[in-house]
Amino acid sequence: MKKNKRLTKLHKNISGNLIDSIWLLETLSVLNDGEAKMGTILNIIEKKIKSAFNDISECRRIAYTGD
Repeated sequence: MKKNKRLTKLHKNISGNLIDSIWLLETLSVLNDGEAKMGTILNIIEKKIKSAFNDISECRRIAYTGD
């Protein structure tokens, strides 16, 4: 039970950090003046964040179902 509580807290912390990163990314996107290089970097960061959300969801599924 203690292990599940630690996993729950860890998932919550990771998800919170990812959400904060999305907000920062959105702010940077608004501040970007259309520079192609910056746009490319922002797109890569967005893909990495979405991938991290998918990974954390899969981790959560495995942790709670035991698969």
